Amino acid sequence: MELVKTQVQMERKKGEASAQATFDEVYNLPDYLPDLFSVILTSQDVRLDEIKAGTGHVLVRGAIRFRVLYRTDQNDWKISSLEGEIPFQETLVMDQMDEFDIASVEPVLEDLSVRINNSRKLNIRALLELKASVGERYDVELPESLEADRQPEVMMEKREFLELRYHGSEQCHIREEVQIPSNKPNVGQILWQQAQIFGMETRIAPGEVTIQGEIQVFLVYAGEESGGLQWFVERVPYQCVFEIPEADSSLIPYVTIRSQSLNCSLGNDADGEPRVILAEADLRADICLYGERKQELISDTYALDCSLVLEKDDISLMGLRMKNESACRVNETMKIQNPDQDILQICAGFGDAGIDHREITEDGILVEGAVKVQLLYLTSSDQTPIEAMEEVIPFKYTIEIPGIASNDQVELQHSLDSLSFLMKNSREVELQAVIGLQALVTTPSELEVIRDIRREDLKIEELNTQPSIVGLTLTPEDSLWKIAKKYHTTIERIKKTNRLENDNITQGMKILLIKQLPQRI
Repeated sequence: MELVKTQVQMERKKGEASAQATFDEVYNLPDYLPDLFSVILTSQDVRLDEIKAGTGHVLVRGAIRFRVLYRTDQNDWKISSLEGEIPFQETLVMDQMDEFDIASVEPVLEDLSVRINNSRKLNIRALLELKASVGERYDVELPESLEADRQPEVMMEKREFLELRYHGSEQCHIREEVQIPSNKPNVGQILWQQAQIFGMETRIAPGEVTIQGEIQVFLVYAGEESGGLQWFVERVPYQCVFEIPEADSSLIPYVTIRSQSLNCSLGNDADGEPRVILAEADLRADICLYGERKQELISDTYALDCSLVLEKDDISLMGLRMKNESACRVNETMKIQNPDQDILQICAGFGDAGIDHREITEDGILVEGAVKVQLLYLTSSDQTPIEAMEEVIPFKYTIEIPGIASNDQVELQHSLDSLSFLMKNSREVELQAVIGLQALVTTPSELEVIRDIRREDLKIEELNTQPSIVGLTLTPEDSLWKIAKKYHTTIERIKKTNRLENDNITQGMKILLIKQLPQRI
C-alpha cells in the first residue's frame, strides 16, 4: 500500500530584526557655493549599497542623501542649493540568519533636521531605523490518493488554500526624458531639482509582471543669457516589465516596491541645447505570486481485511480571506504662517505618506498615519522670491474586510498615488491627496494530515467481540463514516441495508448495521 502525495510550496517568516542609528554631522559648504543665509527646503532619501547575510547577523551599508535649498544674498536670484550624504554601516543581530539567506531590509528615515551653525557650516541630524526580515520556503506534502491491491475505504476532504508559486527580488532601472517647455529659456544653472514617484500599479500577465506609475520632475534654474529665474514641473509615466515564467493572470500578486535612488541630470536635446532633464531611478521589487488551489485530500482511511495504522502530522495552511485595494482621500487647507508674505503662484508640491498604526476591527483594518507635504511657491517679496512650507496632515481609514478575524494575517502596503495643490486665495492652499492601500489578508488553518500508513494483520479476536447486527439511534455527532468505521462495515452497505438514497442522516433516525467480515475469515 502506497500513499501518493502532492507537494505544496509555502513560505514562513524565519526571523526579523531592527536597529536604530542616530547621526549628528557637520557639513561644510564647498568653496564654490555662496554663503548660507536661511534654509528654505530640504529633501532626503536612503540609498542601500550592500545587504550581506552572515551567520546570526545582517550587515547593511548605505548612505543618507540630503539636499538643501537655501537663501543667500550673493547672487541675483538669491537662492542656491547643496547636496551631500552621510554613509552608514549597521549590523543587525538575527539568530535565525544563515550565510546564504536573502534578507529584505526596509530603511525608515524617521527624522532629518538641518540647523545653521554659521554661513558656511550646517549641522545635520537624522534618525534612521532599519527593519530586516528573512523568510524561508518549505514544502508541505499532502496525501491525495492511495495505491493498493485492495482499495480500502477512503474519506476525502476538499481544501482550499494559497500556494506560493513564485517569490523573488527584481531590479529595474528607470530612465525617462523630460523636455523643457518651448516657452522657457535654456538652462544656464540648475538651482534646485527634486523628483518623486507617484502611484505604483501592478499588472500580471502570462510570463511577466508589470509595474507602472508616474515620476514628477521639478526644476528651478537660471536661464541662459539673462533668462532670469525659471521653474517648471511635469509628470511622465514609467513602466517596468519583469519576465517571470511562473507569472499568470490567474495568480494573486503581492509586490513590495522601494525606490533605491532617484536622480535628475541635465542633458541636451537633438539640437545640442541644454533642454532635457533625465530622470533616473532604481527600483527594487519584492514579488510574491500566490495561486488559489482546491485539492481533495485523504483525511481518513480504514480497511475490512486488515488494520491500517495512520501516522499523522499537524501542518498549517493559509487560505485567502481577501485582497483589497483601497484609496484614502485626504483634503486639508494649508495656511501661510508668515504674515508678511502672499502666494503669487504655486511652483510644485511633494509628499510622503506613512502608516503609524494599524489594527483589526469588526469592520476590517483600521489604518492611521500621516502625509508629510512640502510646498514650494513664489511670493510677492523681492527679497524672498521663493518660499516653502511643510505640514504633517494625519489621516484615518478603515479597509473593509468582511468576516475578518483577530488571528488573520495582514500584509499591508501603501503608496502616495496622487497629490495636488489649489490656491484658494493669496494665503491659503487646498491640499488633495490620495493614498493607495493594498491589503492581503489570509486565514491560517491547522490541519492534521496523514504522513504514512502502516498495514498490520487484522486482530480477529477483537473483531469477534463485536456484534454481527446492531440497531442504532443516531445522535448529532454521528456520521455515516464514523459509524461504518466503528462497526466494521462500509457506507455503501449501510445505505443499501437501510435504503438510504444519499449520505444525509438526521438526529433520532434508526438504522440497522451488519458487520462485514473479510473473505478469508
